[in-house]
Amino acid sequence: MKKVSIFATTALAFAISSAAQAENNSLNIDQSGTSNTSYASQTGTTVDGSTSDIYQSGSSNNARVAQNANTPSEGHTSDVDQIGTGNYAEVGQSGEGQTGYTSTVSQEGNYNQADINQQGNYNLTSRLEQGGNDNYALVNQVGQSSGSTITQIGNGNYSDVYQDATSTSSTIDQNGQYNAAEVSQSQNTGFSESDILQDGTGNYANVSQITARSDSSINQAGNYNATNLTQLGSYNNSTVNQNGSSNYSEVYQN
Repeated sequence: MKKVSIFATTALAFAISSAAQAENNSLNIDQSGTSNTSYASQTGTTVDGSTSDIYQSGSSNNARVAQNANTPSEGHTSDVDQIGTGNYAEVGQSGEGQTGYTSTVSQEGNYNQADINQQGNYNLTSRLEQGGNDNYALVNQVGQSSGSTITQIGNGNYSDVYQDATSTSSTIDQNGQYNAAEVSQSQNTGFSESDILQDGTGNYANVSQITARSDSSINQAGNYNATNLTQLGSYNNSTVNQNGSSNYSEVYQN
């Protein structure tokens, strides 16, 4: 059984829920304001028990959600909430024969952008919250049992997370303006964790975890601080704290 519900006021909504053997999928779109656009699809041979909810209020917001697969896939959940002007969110949940993707996007402000791509094995979770203007966040998850959380409050902040492993965790929290964070947890980095906290203006953090069971923590407060952190070996632990302006750290663990 497929359930499609659309409520739109002065807006444009597209909903597609069609599959030869699909059951128990749910699609809900709620829009108010002017010139908002939503596109949601649940298609494929067997896409069962998936849910997509989109809420938009304001003007010229755009949301796109695709839950598509050609082999048995089930239990995916996507929730997009956007308030303001010109915000954009795109969510793709397209793993073949996989279960348990969860994606949450919440954006309030103007011209923020969120892109989430989930196509790994199972139990992938992405939570993304942005408040302010011109923030951008990108998440790619192609592993399994991994989680990403991004919170950006302010203007012009940027985050990029790539997870291709088992049971990895990434948390990015940025407050201020023009801060940037990049995290890469590659295929062999199972059970690794990365935490980044930046508060101020123009701070930059880059984390690259290449093997398993490594943990890193970066905390930067002030302006134009930068950290590049690489963990090549297993069972490494690294903590970087920088306060002030124009400080630089480089960490390499093998």
